[in-house]
Amino acid sequence: VGKIMTVYLDVVFMENVLMNYIIIFATGVVIKAECKKWRILAGSLVGAVYTVVMYLNIIPIYSNFIMKLVLSVVIVYIAFKTKSVKRLVKNLIIFYLVSFIFGGCVFALMYFLQPQMAEIRNGVFVGAYPLKVALIGGFVAFIILQVSFKLVKNKFSKKDMIYDVDIFINENQVKVRALLDTGNLLKDPITGFPVIVVEQKS
Repeated sequence: VGKIMTVYLDVVFMENVLMNYIIIFATGVVIKAECKKWRILAGSLVGAVYTVVMYLNIIPIYSNFIMKLVLSVVIVYIAFKTKSVKRLVKNLIIFYLVSFIFGGCVFALMYFLQPQMAEIRNGVFVGAYPLKVALIGGFVAFIILQVSFKLVKNKFSKKDMIYDVDIFINENQVKVRALLDTGNLLKDPITGFPVIVVEQKS
Protein backbone atom coordinates (compact mmCIF):
# COMPACT_ATOMS: atom_id res chain seq x y z
CA VAL A 1 0.00 0.00 0.00
CA GLY A 2 1.47 3.33 -1.06
CA LYS A 3 1.80 6.23 1.32
CA ILE A 4 -0.88 8.93 1.28
CA MET A 5 0.60 12.26 0.21
CA THR A 6 -0.62 15.32 2.08
CA VAL A 7 -0.84 18.45 -0.05
CA TYR A 8 -1.38 21.90 1.50
CA LEU A 9 -3.15 24.41 -0.73
CA ASP A 10 -1.33 27.38 0.75
CA VAL A 11 1.99 25.74 -0.17
CA VAL A 12 0.77 24.99 -3.70
CA PHE A 13 -0.42 28.60 -4.00
CA MET A 14 2.81 30.20 -2.76
CA GLU A 15 5.03 27.92 -4.85
CA ASN A 16 3.05 28.84 -7.97
CA VAL A 17 3.23 32.55 -7.14
CA LEU A 18 7.00 32.26 -6.84
CA MET A 19 7.48 30.25 -10.04
CA ASN A 20 5.09 32.49 -11.98
CA TYR A 21 7.01 35.53 -10.78
CA ILE A 22 10.31 34.04 -11.98
CA ILE A 23 8.84 33.07 -15.36
CA ILE A 24 7.27 36.49 -15.95
CA PHE A 25 10.47 38.24 -14.84
CA ALA A 26 12.53 36.06 -17.21
CA THR A 27 10.09 36.83 -20.04
CA GLY A 28 10.59 40.54 -19.39
CA VAL A 29 14.36 40.10 -19.55
CA VAL A 30 14.13 38.24 -22.88
CA ILE A 31 11.81 40.77 -24.54
CA LYS A 32 13.71 43.65 -22.90
CA ALA A 33 10.55 45.15 -21.44
CA GLU A 34 10.47 47.37 -18.39
CA CYS A 35 7.72 46.11 -16.11
CA LYS A 36 6.90 47.14 -12.57
CA LYS A 37 7.27 44.63 -9.74
CA TRP A 38 3.64 45.00 -8.69
CA ARG A 39 2.54 44.09 -12.21
CA ILE A 40 4.69 40.96 -12.18
CA LEU A 41 3.26 40.06 -8.76
CA ALA A 42 -0.31 40.69 -9.95
CA GLY A 43 0.19 38.40 -12.94
CA SER A 44 1.76 35.77 -10.68
CA LEU A 45 -1.20 35.87 -8.29
CA VAL A 46 -3.70 35.45 -11.14
CA GLY A 47 -1.83 32.37 -12.36
CA ALA A 48 -1.58 30.90 -8.85
CA VAL A 49 -5.31 31.37 -8.18
CA TYR A 50 -6.10 29.62 -11.46
CA THR A 51 -3.82 26.72 -10.48
CA VAL A 52 -5.58 26.24 -7.14
CA VAL A 53 -9.03 26.38 -8.79
CA MET A 54 -7.91 23.84 -11.39
CA TYR A 55 -6.38 21.58 -8.71
CA LEU A 56 -9.58 21.56 -6.66
CA ASN A 57 -11.56 20.98 -9.88
CA ILE A 58 -14.16 23.47 -8.67
CA ILE A 59 -15.14 24.49 -12.20
CA PRO A 60 -14.18 21.80 -14.77
CA ILE A 61 -14.22 24.28 -17.66
CA TYR A 62 -11.20 26.00 -16.11
CA SER A 63 -8.98 23.13 -17.22
CA ASN A 64 -9.75 23.35 -20.95
CA PHE A 65 -7.38 24.72 -23.60
CA ILE A 66 -9.32 27.93 -24.30
CA MET A 67 -9.35 28.96 -20.65
CA LYS A 68 -5.62 28.30 -20.35
CA LEU A 69 -4.97 30.44 -23.42
CA VAL A 70 -7.17 33.23 -22.05
CA LEU A 71 -5.34 33.02 -18.72
CA SER A 72 -1.98 33.36 -20.46
CA VAL A 73 -3.16 36.43 -22.38
CA VAL A 74 -4.45 38.01 -19.15
CA ILE A 75 -1.18 37.34 -17.31
CA VAL A 76 0.97 38.75 -20.12
CA TYR A 77 -1.27 41.80 -20.47
CA ILE A 78 -1.23 42.51 -16.73
CA ALA A 79 2.53 42.07 -16.45
CA PHE A 80 3.60 44.07 -19.51
CA LYS A 81 0.54 46.26 -20.29
CA THR A 82 0.91 45.56 -24.00
CA LYS A 83 -0.74 48.22 -26.19
CA SER A 84 -0.76 46.48 -29.60
CA VAL A 85 -2.10 43.06 -30.56
CA LYS A 86 1.07 42.27 -32.50
CA ARG A 87 3.23 43.00 -29.48
CA LEU A 88 0.89 41.02 -27.23
CA VAL A 89 1.16 37.95 -29.48
CA LYS A 90 4.95 38.25 -29.54
CA ASN A 91 5.14 38.54 -25.76
CA LEU A 92 2.74 35.61 -25.40
CA ILE A 93 4.92 33.37 -27.58
CA ILE A 94 8.02 34.26 -25.55
CA PHE A 95 6.06 33.70 -22.34
CA TYR A 96 5.14 30.18 -23.47
CA LEU A 97 8.70 29.45 -24.58
CA VAL A 98 10.08 30.57 -21.21
CA SER A 99 7.39 28.55 -19.38
CA PHE A 100 8.24 25.38 -21.31
CA ILE A 101 11.94 25.73 -20.59
CA PHE A 102 11.35 26.44 -16.90
CA GLY A 103 8.86 23.61 -16.57
CA GLY A 104 11.19 21.14 -18.26
CA CYS A 105 14.14 22.04 -16.02
CA VAL A 106 12.10 21.94 -12.80
CA PHE A 107 10.33 18.67 -13.63
CA ALA A 108 13.63 17.04 -14.61
CA LEU A 109 15.25 17.98 -11.30
CA MET A 110 12.23 16.82 -9.29
CA TYR A 111 12.06 13.44 -10.99
CA PHE A 112 15.80 12.87 -10.71
CA LEU A 113 16.00 13.82 -7.05
CA GLN A 114 12.70 12.64 -5.53
CA PRO A 115 10.42 11.03 -8.14
CA GLN A 116 8.38 9.22 -5.50
CA MET A 117 7.58 12.47 -3.71
CA ALA A 118 5.79 14.19 -6.57
CA GLU A 119 2.75 13.55 -8.74
CA ILE A 120 0.26 15.27 -11.04
CA ARG A 121 -3.30 15.84 -9.82
CA ASN A 122 -5.94 17.49 -12.01
CA GLY A 123 -3.17 18.74 -14.27
CA VAL A 124 -1.23 20.34 -11.40
CA PHE A 125 2.24 19.16 -10.39
CA VAL A 126 2.31 18.73 -6.59
CA GLY A 127 4.38 16.95 -4.01
CA ALA A 128 6.49 17.09 -0.87
CA TYR A 129 9.53 18.26 -2.77
CA PRO A 130 11.67 21.04 -1.31
CA LEU A 131 11.07 24.52 -2.68
CA LYS A 132 14.77 24.94 -3.33
CA VAL A 133 14.54 22.30 -6.08
CA ALA A 134 12.07 24.54 -7.94
CA LEU A 135 14.33 27.55 -7.42
CA ILE A 136 17.40 25.69 -8.69
CA GLY A 137 15.41 24.54 -11.72
CA GLY A 138 14.32 28.10 -12.38
CA PHE A 139 17.90 29.36 -12.08
CA VAL A 140 19.19 26.72 -14.52
CA ALA A 141 16.38 27.54 -16.97
CA PHE A 142 17.19 31.26 -16.74
CA ILE A 143 20.83 30.59 -17.68
CA ILE A 144 19.73 28.38 -20.60
CA LEU A 145 17.44 31.15 -21.82
CA GLN A 146 20.12 33.82 -21.64
CA VAL A 147 22.69 31.70 -23.49
CA SER A 148 20.19 30.48 -26.11
CA PHE A 149 18.89 33.92 -27.03
CA LYS A 150 22.41 35.35 -27.23
CA LEU A 151 23.39 32.56 -29.63
CA VAL A 152 20.30 33.15 -31.76
CA LYS A 153 20.92 36.91 -31.84
CA ASN A 154 24.54 36.37 -32.91
CA LYS A 155 23.33 34.26 -35.84
CA PHE A 156 21.89 37.35 -37.51
CA SER A 157 24.13 38.40 -40.37
CA LYS A 158 25.14 42.00 -40.98
CA LYS A 159 23.09 41.98 -44.16
CA ASP A 160 19.92 41.17 -42.22
CA MET A 161 20.47 44.06 -39.80
CA ILE A 162 21.49 46.91 -42.15
CA TYR A 163 18.78 48.94 -43.89
CA ASP A 164 18.52 51.96 -46.18
CA VAL A 165 16.41 54.72 -44.59
CA ASP A 166 15.04 57.79 -46.39
CA ILE A 167 14.59 60.86 -44.15
CA PHE A 168 12.38 63.73 -45.31
CA ILE A 169 12.48 67.22 -43.76
CA ASN A 170 10.27 69.67 -45.65
CA GLU A 171 11.51 69.39 -49.27
CA ASN A 172 14.88 67.94 -48.35
CA GLN A 173 15.65 64.23 -48.48
CA VAL A 174 18.65 62.21 -47.36
CA LYS A 175 19.38 58.48 -47.52
CA VAL A 176 21.29 56.93 -44.62
CA ARG A 177 22.36 53.44 -43.62
CA ALA A 178 20.66 52.17 -40.45
CA LEU A 179 21.44 49.37 -38.02
CA LEU A 180 18.46 47.42 -36.70
CA ASP A 181 18.65 47.39 -32.91
CA THR A 182 16.20 44.75 -31.65
CA GLY A 183 16.72 45.86 -28.08
CA ASN A 184 15.93 49.53 -28.70
CA LEU A 185 13.05 50.75 -26.53
CA LEU A 186 13.41 54.49 -27.20
CA LYS A 187 10.07 56.21 -27.74
CA ASP A 188 8.90 59.79 -28.25
CA PRO A 189 7.54 60.94 -24.85
CA ILE A 190 4.53 62.69 -26.44
CA THR A 191 3.41 60.46 -29.33
CA GLY A 192 4.79 57.19 -28.01
CA PHE A 193 6.22 56.38 -31.47
CA PRO A 194 9.57 54.53 -31.76
CA VAL A 195 12.65 56.74 -32.16
CA ILE A 196 15.46 56.45 -34.74
CA VAL A 197 18.81 57.85 -33.66
CA VAL A 198 20.60 59.73 -36.47
CA GLU A 199 23.86 61.69 -36.42
CA GLN A 200 23.34 65.45 -36.60
CA LYS A 201 25.59 65.90 -39.66
CA SER A 202 23.36 63.53 -41.65
